Amino acid sequence: MVEKGDIDISQNAELLVKIIGGIAAALADEAEVASEETCSRLVSILNQLQQTCNQNVVQHAFSQLTEEAQNGINMLLCQG
Repeated sequence: MVEKGDIDISQNAELLVKIIGGIAAALADEAEVASEETCSRLVSILNQLQQTCNQNVVQHAFSQLTEEAQNGINMLLCQG
């Protein structure tokens, strides 16, 4: 839905970061919850967020994540 433009990424930045953070935290714990293709798509969405959203909004969204989710997202971004 995000990739098709059905969801306004700016208005839903906090929710998107929370969802991706949860998935990333599970991946960091070695849970098999997403394929490599899905991970690549999540990285693409994160990159879109960083490029199109107000940086204060993005930083606030990341600051609301657990440490595990933040680490998971960092792991995703390093692999992407």
